[in-house]
Amino acid sequence: EGRKMSSLTQENHELIRERDLCLSKIEMLRNDLDKTKSEFTQVQQQHTQASIDNAVLQSKHDEYLKQIEKLTTEFSIVEASKSTAIREAELSITTVMDQQI
Repeated sequence: EGRKMSSLTQENHELIRERDLCLSKIEMLRNDLDKTKSEFTQVQQQHTQASIDNAVLQSKHDEYLKQIEKLTTEFSIVEASKSTAIREAELSITTVMDQQI
């Protein structure tokens, strides 16, 4: 009976050791999970900020494109007016020169 008790005591110690190892692994995994959650939260925040920054830049880009389009149209109108003014001036000069002859 003493042997059986000794064997049970030894088995009990072994089970306690295994339990302690399992508890240690669980704690380690919990720590890893907490760290991963924290990193994930940081990545989500960075993604959100990057999305906001991208939206702001896209808005600025769109506004610049509108300004370029407007300026291009205005430039075309000015060029057309300039061409018309040059033709009218040439015609006027030709008319005056013809009258002087």
